[in-house]
Amino acid sequence: MATWFNELYTKLLMWRLFKRQNGAFAFIVVGAGKKRRYLLQWNETWQVFNLIGGKLDNDRGDAGSLRRALQRELEEEMGLKPGDDFEIGRCLKTVKLRQYSRREERIKNYRFGIFDVAIFPQLLNSINYPNYAARWLSTRYENVFASAEEIANMQTSDGRAISPTTKRVLQTLGELP
Repeated sequence: MATWFNELYTKLLMWRLFKRQNGAFAFIVVGAGKKRRYLLQWNETWQVFNLIGGKLDNDRGDAGSLRRALQRELEEEMGLKPGDDFEIGRCLKTVKLRQYSRREERIKNYRFGIFDVAIFPQLLNSINYPNYAARWLSTRYENVFASAEEIANMQTSDGRAISPTTKRVLQTLGELP
């Protein structure tokens, strides 16, 4: 009996220690070839640029859906409206990473859904929406389009840090070597 209990306790401890954090990222790109750029957003807390997105939060209406989590994050972080300002396409890939969480100061397992996202889908189709880009540029967070070289080097051309998670995600997608 004691052995069974010890095994169960060990499994529960390992689950708690390495439980998975679920989240979603927006894959927003412009250009092609050497001119291809990836949209990143500055995180003031961690002092890095990262892909736009965040963790699954059922208390905030995500209902277990990574797509819904990403929609919520795009609304909150960029002030965009779904349908009018952005469209979430297909999930390009699910990325599983095991890495250190600075917030929790421990190793964690992560699962990220990487979604193809189009911003301002109506902008090119209609001249009736001239304020779309202006509204996006007025977000409270700084956004940049970074090159593959900047992401591979994990810093922008002006020397600011790009998160290792961004690099690993883009490597997994085959965007970086």
